[in-house]
Amino acid sequence: MLCPGLTPLDLIGPLQVISGLEVVEATFGMRHRHHVVVVAETLDAVPTDTPVHVAATTLPDEVPELDIVMVPG
Repeated sequence: MLCPGLTPLDLIGPLQVISGLEVVEATFGMRHRHHVVVVAETLDAVPTDTPVHVAATTLPDEVPELDIVMVPG
């Protein structure tokens, strides 16, 4: 979940590691158990604590069941 004022590294670092699970599953022909999405209340760009803004790809209503929720700081 994206929140205004987040530190981009707090989002991008874990996102890169966790989304790597999808690549491993695809590479080894495993059943896709992981699907990583970035969620926010709107798809508008969110200001961070840097000049960079980030935008979500998904709204909360589009993700009915979550296994892991990460809220970057």
